[in-house]
Amino acid sequence: MAGNRDARWPRSHGDAAVTRLTETMDTDRLPTTPPARSMRRRAWYASILFWVLALMLSAGGHRLFVSLRSLDQRVSSETYQHEGMRASWVGHGTVEQSLAQKRQSNEAFVSAAAPESVDELHVLPVSQLWAGLGVALTLATAIVVWGAGRMQNRGLQSLVGALAGHALWIGAIEIGLDVAGRRMGLSGALAVVENRVVGVHGSGVLIQWSALFLVPVLIGLTLHESNRCVVFRWFRKHLPLTRSVAASGRVDNYAGRILIQFFMTVWFCYVGVLWMADSSITRYSTAMLTITLLAIMLGTPYMVYRTTRQKSVAGMFRYSVSGAVVTWSGIEIAAASNMITEPWLNSSVAGLAVFTIGPIVLVVLSVIALRESSGSGRVPDSQASERAAGSSSQNAEAAG
Repeated sequence: MAGNRDARWPRSHGDAAVTRLTETMDTDRLPTTPPARSMRRRAWYASILFWVLALMLSAGGHRLFVSLRSLDQRVSSETYQHEGMRASWVGHGTVEQSLAQKRQSNEAFVSAAAPESVDELHVLPVSQLWAGLGVALTLATAIVVWGAGRMQNRGLQSLVGALAGHALWIGAIEIGLDVAGRRMGLSGALAVVENRVVGVHGSGVLIQWSALFLVPVLIGLTLHESNRCVVFRWFRKHLPLTRSVAASGRVDNYAGRILIQFFMTVWFCYVGVLWMADSSITRYSTAMLTITLLAIMLGTPYMVYRTTRQKSVAGMFRYSVSGAVVTWSGIEIAAASNMITEPWLNSSVAGLAVFTIGPIVLVVLSVIALRESSGSGRVPDSQASERAAGSSSQNAEAAG
């Protein structure tokens, strides 16, 4: 048999087959492997870029919400000249104490018409523009995430999901719950609108007590075997909750996954900070916030390092989205404790350039990084290594 085989396939045919195989492997667009030092350097560059982008998006999102609120107060000034519902005070301390503190730090409260008691305090009415902005941002989020499913680049899908997550939080939560708080007459703070002291920020207590809904959602996500979040996977790995630890399978639209990932992380961090800051619950609220801030400061470098250890550039971006939310919570704690100012709310030209134009520039740089790292963009990054391994095994079988 060996002699017949050698007779049928002369040596020249074998050489030609090897030549064709080599040419096929050269043109198969398999990912080349750069030196290890260069790969580590690129991983650090990409991780730092994505972390700065995620933090700047949080700052820009806060600035956008404040700008939309100011726009609404200017456009709907006629509506806000009327009183809303009688306020139900849910803030810290009493209305009289809060008003006295405001008069010491803000001159606008000195000349504004102020209520003599909580019975005379009213919240703002709901303007059509304010409610319309919340609905528009929420609908735009759904449309953008749906359209991202047509994109072939999974990294760009993740970027779209992160941007959509900010829009959803501002539209559905920040504005939506503010509208609900006005309709219910909830007031957690005081503000001057149309030269009149009114109750505002009733949405804070709604977000705080949304923990009643957050807990069962977290339990469900922990037990959901297809959930790929690293936190829930850690619980499934170290606790006998489910039979399988890691989810597998193709992901066609990362935008929706990153949207929910960002939304849930912000929700959890926001609720946690509000409960720790509630002095009516515990007298150790200041100590708890300080410990949390120190833990975030110590944990952020480790999270950045873990970002560099992800298997793909798109994976680095997805990891940085949630990690930066935790870091931003520490920044918010420091700002609320008067440890730092809030430069992202500065109305100067420098503030406009840094926190409005800056995120746009970082988004462009992130798009370039995600596009360059994906090659043709037709293979999900979670399956790129599988395709490379499969192609190599097929070539090896052909050679044999």
